[in-house]
Amino acid sequence: MDDTGLPFHEEDHNNDDFPGKRGGEKGEGQEGIVRELDAPMEEKWIVAYIRSDALKNINYRQFYAAGFYEAYDRVMTFIEKTGYRILWYKEKRKCGLYFARKEIPFLEFVCTFCNNEFNDIEPIKCGFENKNTCVSEFCSLNCKQEHFYYVHIKRDR
Repeated sequence: MDDTGLPFHEEDHNNDDFPGKRGGEKGEGQEGIVRELDAPMEEKWIVAYIRSDALKNINYRQFYAAGFYEAYDRVMTFIEKTGYRILWYKEKRKCGLYFARKEIPFLEFVCTFCNNEFNDIEPIKCGFENKNTCVSEFCSLNCKQEHFYYVHIKRDR
């Protein structure tokens, strides 16, 4: 078989004009593109947990994390503060259609004083220091003041 039926191109395909070539664009080189691509994106994660007193109800919460280790840190911080038991956690995109269509609340904190759940990323901290630092967190300044009075002032009298 001869090569007469094959298309013939006389173009040069040496990849000299690809974007991101070192020195091809002013101020932007291949290194800048690689650094931008290496930055982790935050993805939605889902955590399934149960409360210690109600073993029948499985609760789901979602949160943002930039990778497995950040998600692990968020989940472990959540269980240390709440005492709940974690069943599993994984990226929302890997959880299937059931979780993609379901409206899931964001991972919440529990107020030390009123025991209400709230979704503020930065809860209000007590910060009282006597012999040791109080690590209580609150949903409002009112709860913080009530805690401060009942735990740190009234108890010491």
